[in-house]
Amino acid sequence: MKHLRALRDCCLPIIFFMTVASACAGPSAGTLNHKNYKSIATLQQQYVWYDGDEPRTIWLNPSLIAEFESSDATASVMRQRYSGRDVAAFPAQGSVRFWRLESGNSLNVTQQAKSEQYAGRLSPVFHDSPTEAGPLRALPGGLIVTLDPSWEKPQIDNWLIRKGLEVERRLPIGAHTYLLRTAPGIEALELANQLRESGEVVNATPNWWKPSSRR
Repeated sequence: MKHLRALRDCCLPIIFFMTVASACAGPSAGTLNHKNYKSIATLQQQYVWYDGDEPRTIWLNPSLIAEFESSDATASVMRQRYSGRDVAAFPAQGSVRFWRLESGNSLNVTQQAKSEQYAGRLSPVFHDSPTEAGPLRALPGGLIVTLDPSWEKPQIDNWLIRKGLEVERRLPIGAHTYLLRTAPGIEALELANQLRESGEVVNATPNWWKPSSRR
C-alpha cells in the first residue's frame, strides 16, 4: 500500500501536470465553462477505474469528445464529418480540443472515427461526478502498470510479449513501474481494468489527461 501511495502521490503529478498558458481558452479548474453550451443535467453511464486498491467511479459524457494534438485539418473533419462543435481548447496541454456532438454518442463516434482511420487521437470525456459540473478527464492513450518487484528482466519481457504490450518508458517509482503504449480512448481504460483484475500485476491505471488546475 505504501508503494501504491507513492505512485499515486509522486509519479502521477509528474506525468500529468502541465501548466496552462494565460492565453489558454477553457476552464482552469478541471470543469467546463457552461457559457459555451447547454449542459446535460445528469450523466447516466458509469465506468470504474482503479486508483491503487481503490475503485473509482466515473461518468461518461455522451456528447463530449476530447481530441489530442488537434490541428486545423482534423478540426475541419470533426466539424464536417462528425458534426462536432468546438467548445473548449487547451493549447498548452498538447493542443487538446473539446468537441460537442450535435448528434450521436461520444463512445460510438470515437469508435467510428477509429474504424475510418481518422487522423486525430480521440477520447470520450468522463466526469468524476454524474453532472457536467464535475471534474473531467479523458484518455490520450497509455496505461501505467506496476509489475511484481521480484520479477527479473526475462520475466518482464516474456509477460510483455505474451500480452502484446510495448513499454513507452520506465517510471522512477518502485522496482517495475512502466508507462505502456495503448490506443487512445476507451480501450486504455478497459485494458487497465483487465490487467488489474487479472491479478497478474500489482497495479494498473489509465494514463489520464486532466485539465491543469492553475494558469
